[in-house]
Amino acid sequence: DFSSDVAPKVQDHGKKPSNSDGMTFGSDGNLFFGGMTTNTLYRWRPDTSLEYSVRVAEDPTNLWWIDTFAWDNLGNLYLTTNKLNTWFFGSVKGPKMDFSGANGPNFRIVKVPVGTDSYIDGQ
Repeated sequence: DFSSDVAPKVQDHGKKPSNSDGMTFGSDGNLFFGGMTTNTLYRWRPDTSLEYSVRVAEDPTNLWWIDTFAWDNLGNLYLTTNKLNTWFFGSVKGPKMDFSGANGPNFRIVKVPVGTDSYIDGQ
């Protein structure tokens, strides 16, 4: 039975500072994840509680809905951000997503120096 095999191995590390859509591990063993409600990129060491997650980058204009991650193995993490939440739920804060260009870009690719490489590099 899958549940009885997996359940004893699951550890509760606490509550994340925000819900997220996408995450990646660095070669240093840290987990990087976006905070959708905080417009923040976080770094977390798995041997600690999630309450000790560190804010690596925070930007209410450019880090909306952090999603896909990619590494350049030069110590930088690339991530996509978008205004998808305004498309689905309307514009509560900030400009609504549109395709005329009047409200600025709907999608961004952001480079964040994090000082580590992809988890694959650590193999």
